[in-house]
Amino acid sequence: MNKAASPPGDRHAGLSAALARAWPALALAFGLSLPWLGSELFLDDWHVLWKAHEAPWTWGGLGRGFTFLDPSSIGSWNLPALPAYHYFRPLVVATLKLSMAIWGLAPLGFHALTLSLHLGSIVLLGVLAARLSGRERVGRLAAMLFAVQPHNVASALWTAGLTGSLGVFLMLSAIVCYLIARQERRGAWILPAMLLSMLACLAKEDAVLIGVVVAAWELSRIACGFETFKEWVRKGLPTLGAMAALLVSFAAYRLFFFDPMGTLGEPYLMSPAQGGLLRFLGFAL
Repeated sequence: MNKAASPPGDRHAGLSAALARAWPALALAFGLSLPWLGSELFLDDWHVLWKAHEAPWTWGGLGRGFTFLDPSSIGSWNLPALPAYHYFRPLVVATLKLSMAIWGLAPLGFHALTLSLHLGSIVLLGVLAARLSGRERVGRLAAMLFAVQPHNVASALWTAGLTGSLGVFLMLSAIVCYLIARQERRGAWILPAMLLSMLACLAKEDAVLIGVVVAAWELSRIACGFETFKEWVRKGLPTLGAMAALLVSFAAYRLFFFDPMGTLGEPYLMSPAQGGLLRFLGFAL
């Protein structure tokens, strides 16, 4: 393997290095979000909090969320209500229920939660960019750009946006753990990578794209000469295979057990012939 060309993992490791890289972006993100920390709940914040409040905090209630017994339900715990729409995000519901048990309906608590997740994602993105590029300045630049992206700044204001804030934080955590497992040859790190990947899927379903990201990175190692195909089969394929098996299993579960009107029928899993690709691109942009 071309060790000189491969980004050294240890140079970008450690919490102190991550914070040193990201602190300007963290300060900027906090400053941009500060005016909104005193804002009230708005839009569908009350709706998602009502769903979380009404969801039964029992094993039976959680089980209903995993089996989709009620086709006219709402929320991750399958609550009967109208209008009916469907998504599977039990970790978000559980987080909101726990949050309400701690600080009730105080808006500042929810804003602080989403802001904390946003700040954590800034640090993780800096780590990810530095590891992938092998350059500290790339990590600092990536963290800064992520910090000022308007949608991310708005996450401190929007309690209902916890799905995105929590999902992104867990997705980045999983990918960073995966890179540590591969770059530093620490096989044990694949276990937290897989756990965080599953938690990310339980926060937001499009976290299955973690598999696409790590697969693209693995292929780039062969294309750029960091590993020969034979080396990759011996070292990289078992790691990638374990992650892929988990994420494919989750996607299959969603596909076969979710009702036809559920999230899997939305644009990102519709064929281009159905207009799904154009709808998704329009939504994303």
